[in-house]
Amino acid sequence: MFRGESEWITYADAKVREKILGDSGHPDIADLQDESDKVRTLMFEKKETLTSVLASALVGGSDPYLDKISRDVQDTSAPSCSSYARQYIPKGDHVSRDITALNQGLSVAPHQMLSAEIQAIELHTSVRDRSPVRQRQPQATYDVDPA
Repeated sequence: MFRGESEWITYADAKVREKILGDSGHPDIADLQDESDKVRTLMFEKKETLTSVLASALVGGSDPYLDKISRDVQDTSAPSCSSYARQYIPKGDHVSRDITALNQGLSVAPHQMLSAEIQAIELHTSVRDRSPVRQRQPQATYDVDPA
């Protein structure tokens, strides 16, 4: 909604999204979302592999260090866009005289959904950038003149 002269004017979700992205210079977030989804999938695959390896290592008996790592791995998550979007929905009891709004239920506003999409992208790309398991870039070599 954008504030009009005397009333709120309701715009379609797509229009709000278009306005925000337009004011931001029309960034192409689709490619970033695809990459974020790939990183999220990779995180889950690595989590499953690590969980399996740790479970095999702990078959012989408990080890405090490996137990801690196992708990940390189990607690690791890769939140999705919808996980971030849920943070914007109010919790608890709601009071309103607007019966239509109460019957429609709570929903995430389009600007909040876009914010959630960006948060998910930022998390997953930052995880990718910090990962020690990256392709090593070939180092440039230079011939040094011994003279």
